[in-house]
Amino acid sequence: MQPHTSAAIVAILKSDPTVTPAERRRFMRMSKGEQVETEQIIRPLEAARRLGMSRRTLSNLIADGTLPAVRLPGRNRVHGIRESDLSALMASRRGA
Repeated sequence: MQPHTSAAIVAILKSDPTVTPAERRRFMRMSKGEQVETEQIIRPLEAARRLGMSRRTLSNLIADGTLPAVRLPGRNRVHGIRESDLSALMASRRGA
């Protein structure tokens, strides 16, 4: 990739307020051909099952900020939960 192409991509990513700095770095590493580990996204129903709670209770945890959710690409209303966030919540509930 030529330097001006890379600079243009960085500028575009910086102009999008929904792209976090970590996501920008990850995308740039991918564009350079570096191996990037992708994080598993869990669907809400599966996350609720793993936590042993209803889908509604899970929605409440997301709404109050206890459990961060990510918007799934190409979807308007569907969210997913990062595996690491789910694991952290499960660990904190075991320790409580």
